[in-house]
Amino acid sequence: MVKAQPIRAEQGAGEILGAVYVEASIEKVKEQAQTINQIFITATTIA
Repeated sequence: MVKAQPIRAEQGAGEILGAVYVEASIEKVKEQAQTINQIFITATTIA
């Protein structure tokens, strides 16, 4: 995921002072979601 957001002097249409650029990998999130799903499947099977 990549996100770039301008930093403005004022709300709305103010002068742009700079930008914030964020880059993140979602691979860890996918791994965690898979682990959680496996836990739910196991719990459901046991119940």
